[in-house]
Amino acid sequence: MKLIKYLNFLGLKSKENQNRNIKLDSLINTLGYSIHSTEFKNIIKELNCTELDKYWDVRSKDETFRISFHHKSDHQNRIGIPKGLVTFKDDEPIVYYIIFQDLDLFEKKTPSFELPYLLKAYDSKEEVFKKIGNKPYESYKVNPPGKTNCFYEFFDYNNINIEAYYENNSLIELMFSKFTLEERSKIEFEKKIKEQRKNINPKFYDNVIHMINELPDLTFGDDNRIEFAKSINKELVEFTENCAKFTKSKNPKAIINSVKKVIEKINIVNLNNNVPIETIEREAICEFIDEVLKTTGLQNIDEIDITEDWREW
Repeated sequence: MKLIKYLNFLGLKSKENQNRNIKLDSLINTLGYSIHSTEFKNIIKELNCTELDKYWDVRSKDETFRISFHHKSDHQNRIGIPKGLVTFKDDEPIVYYIIFQDLDLFEKKTPSFELPYLLKAYDSKEEVFKKIGNKPYESYKVNPPGKTNCFYEFFDYNNINIEAYYENNSLIELMFSKFTLEERSKIEFEKKIKEQRKNINPKFYDNVIHMINELPDLTFGDDNRIEFAKSINKELVEFTENCAKFTKSKNPKAIINSVKKVIEKINIVNLNNNVPIETIEREAICEFIDEVLKTTGLQNIDEIDITEDWREW
C-alpha cells in the first residue's frame, strides 16, 4: 500500500491502477446533472474526453462515445429538475443523453472501460434482457440498406431509457437518456392498460355491441352534413365492433389500438370534407369513444384524452 502511494506521489501509476477497469455505470448516473457538478467532473476526468464543443457534445478522444447536453431550461420543461446546478443561468449545460454508436470499436479502443450493466458488443437480445433485468417496453424492426434482421428495443431501467440497436440479433449500439415527462406518462399509461385485463369481461360483449345504437348525431340539424356524419359513423360502428371482439378475448391493448385506428380514419374523412370537424362534433365523437371503452370494462378512461396523440381535428 505504501508503494502505491509513493508511486502516485511521483506521478507514476502502479500496475494495479493501470489494470483497473472503469465501470461506466457511473457515467450513466450523471444523466440530468450539470456539466459543472462534482458528480460529472469526478467521472469525466477519468475518461479522456474533449471539452464541450459547439454542438454541445463532449466526446471521447478516440470517438467511441458521445455525451450530449441541453439547456437547463429545456431539461426543466421536458424532463424535470436538473441536479448539481452551479449557476442560475437558463443555459447551464445538463447531461441529456449518452451514446455508444459502435460497441465493437468501443471495446477494441478502450479495453479498460466496461459498458454499463455488464453489457457487451454482440450480446444477443436474450443476454441484454438478462443483464438489464427488464423486458423491453417497446421494440420495432428497421430496414437500413444492405442490412438484415435489424431492430431496436427500449428498456426502462430505474427511470433511465435504454435504447438498444441490433443487427442479426447482435447488440451493435446503445443510447442512454432520461425519460421525458411525456414518455414517462405514456409508459405508465401502457402499464395501467395491461393491468386492466382483469376488468374486461367477455360477458360485456353484448353491451359493447349495443353502443352502436348510441351513435352521436353529428349533423346537429344541418342537412348539409348528413353524408359527412354517415362517413364518420361508419368508422365508429367498425370501432365499436372491434372493441366488442377484443372484449370477448380480454385484450386491452388491442382495444386501445382500435382507438388509434378509428381516429386515423376519421382524420382522413375530416381532411376530405369541405367543412372540418368543429368543437361540438369533436366532443361528441370523443365522448362516444370514451363510453365504448368504459363499456368494455376499462377503468379511469376519463383521466386523459386518449385520442389526443392521433387526432388532427
